[in-house]
Amino acid sequence: MEYSFGRDAEGRLTLGLHRRGFFDRPFDLDRCHIATPISSEIVAHVREAARREKLQPYDTRRHEGLLRFLMVREGVRTGQVMVNLVATESHPAFEPMAAALRKAFPAVSSVLLNLTRRKAQVAIGDEERVLAGNQTILETLGGLTFEISSASFFQTNTEQAERLLRTALEGLALTGKERVLDVYSGTGTFTLPIAAMAQEAIGIESSAVAVRDAERNAERNGIRNVRFWTGEAMEVLRDRLGLGPRDASSQFERPPIDAVLVDPPRAGLHPGVVSRLLHLGAPRLVYVSCNPSTLARDLGLFCESRYRIAWVQPVDMFPHTPHIECVATLERVDG
Repeated sequence: MEYSFGRDAEGRLTLGLHRRGFFDRPFDLDRCHIATPISSEIVAHVREAARREKLQPYDTRRHEGLLRFLMVREGVRTGQVMVNLVATESHPAFEPMAAALRKAFPAVSSVLLNLTRRKAQVAIGDEERVLAGNQTILETLGGLTFEISSASFFQTNTEQAERLLRTALEGLALTGKERVLDVYSGTGTFTLPIAAMAQEAIGIESSAVAVRDAERNAERNGIRNVRFWTGEAMEVLRDRLGLGPRDASSQFERPPIDAVLVDPPRAGLHPGVVSRLLHLGAPRLVYVSCNPSTLARDLGLFCESRYRIAWVQPVDMFPHTPHIECVATLERVDG
């Protein structure tokens, strides 16, 4: 969960969620019924500590102030909690606050400080420091253990993420002989379980931090038939697999890919990525999407020529919200 610092009408520091329709008016959160209880308790603890130390929240209009965001991540299977404070600069009060936080909540195994002066309201810093405890936390998913850092993407709902994983694996229909390409692989949430059921899995991910986490996760779980390529998907598909315009007259020898899984951001796939995957023409393609609108757009592109939709399965990852994940399975139409 991501929480924002702000001020109320009397100028007092607040910490919580945004009022509907207002990007600059966070309200004091008492309890969030979607997040786990400890998350709300940590918010209250940090809010009172910040008020006691007279720390100033960041003003999104004037672009001045200290405290910007508080992020809380919990491994519900391991019980490990990460608290990530995002601020414009360091402050002498931060380390004592971190120590007090760990004393009050023994489950908190990682307290981090992320620093950023960017005007964009993004809860990721340009520099990271460990205030107390470890730099990462652990979570288990699908029988595997994953190491998660503050900047790495990991599904926010572990139990439903396992349903999502099982559905994606069902779509891939692996027999143990396939070479599978996982595009937008993150920390290896899908890549590693795929590798455990295939001959080889190859992950493509633009975040070098996520790739380092994924490689550590592979080593931690003893999975050796997996590799990760760092870079933007369109460029990696071109440079590593010879897919794209310059391949038209070349004799690029690429390894055979039997199945592809894609799990892009909400914006969906770049048309160039769709074009390269059509060129690749793997027999099965599984699309995991958090945005039904861009999913529909991209499925239309895939089904114009080489593929047909076998089935689509929604998975409710975010209870009490309109957000939904979908798994779509595509089969190549030969001839």
